[in-house]
Amino acid sequence: SITLEDHVRAWKKAKERTSSSISGLHFGMFKANSTDDNLAAVDVMMRNVAYVSGFVYSRWKKGINVQVLKRSRDFDARALRTILMLEADSNMNSKKVGKDVMWKGERDQSLADENYGGRKDLRAVEISLNQGLTCDSIWARRDRAVILSNDAKGCFDRIVHMVAYICLL
Repeated sequence: SITLEDHVRAWKKAKERTSSSISGLHFGMFKANSTDDNLAAVDVMMRNVAYVSGFVYSRWKKGINVQVLKRSRDFDARALRTILMLEADSNMNSKKVGKDVMWKGERDQSLADENYGGRKDLRAVEISLNQGLTCDSIWARRDRAVILSNDAKGCFDRIVHMVAYICLL
C-alpha cells in the first residue's frame, strides 16, 4: 500500500510545471495537497483504492497525445516524439508500481543481467561498455554473433496488458 510518508515524499520531488491530463487536476494541486495532512490523507486513500484493488478511475482512462520536439527547431514529423499525458495521480501510482516491481525483482533476483537502468549500484552506461567488450571478444575469436538492442519504450500499445499484469503478479 501507499503510506502518507511515501505520498508526501513523491509529491515533493514532482515538478509543479509538469503538464497533466484534461480533468484539470494538475501537479500543482497534488503538491499543495501534500503539504496538508488532511488533504494528503484523502489523496492517499484515493491512490490506495486503485493501487491495492486495481480499480481504475474513469478520468484515468483518458489521456492526451502530444508531440514534442526531440531537437530544438527540428519540426520534421519524423523528428517529433509523441508522449501521452496522463492524470497526475495515475502517473504517480504508475511510478510506485514500477518502483515496487523493481524492488521485488531485485529481492527475488529475477531481473535480467543487462537490466541496469534504475537498479542500485548499476548504471545504464555500463551496458554500452559491456556491449563493446563483447563485440571485441567476438571479433578477437573471429566468431559470429547477433546482437539485438530492443527499446520497447515507444511500443506501449503493443504490450498485451493481461500478460503483463499476470507477470507483475
